[in-house]
Amino acid sequence: MPREKKEEKWGGKVTLDDLAQMVAGGFGEIRQEFNERFNQVDNRFDKIDKRFDKVDVRFSEVEDRLLTLEKNHIEDMRRFDSFERKLDGLQYSLDATVPRGEFNALAVRVDRLEHAV
Repeated sequence: MPREKKEEKWGGKVTLDDLAQMVAGGFGEIRQEFNERFNQVDNRFDKIDKRFDKVDVRFSEVEDRLLTLEKNHIEDMRRFDSFERKLDGLQYSLDATVPRGEFNALAVRVDRLEHAV
């Protein structure tokens, strides 16, 4: 560009100080735009962090519930095993005390006596 057209565009001669001010002004605008963008990004990250905090709390609650259920299940299985052992012992005791055939014969005799009276 010829010198005269530059002077027309900028309204006269551009000094080195003018050029420095224009560059500084441009950088200032860019800095402001970057700051606004970074603030927007920071705000979005803050919102995402809050959502993840809520998710962490819910996962902890689910984990606690699962641990409680697992403990209850283990306790229930222990109690069920104990009940089965007692029931097996009771069945063995009954079988050892009175043989099934003898028991049935006595039951028939008691039934006859009840009907006879």
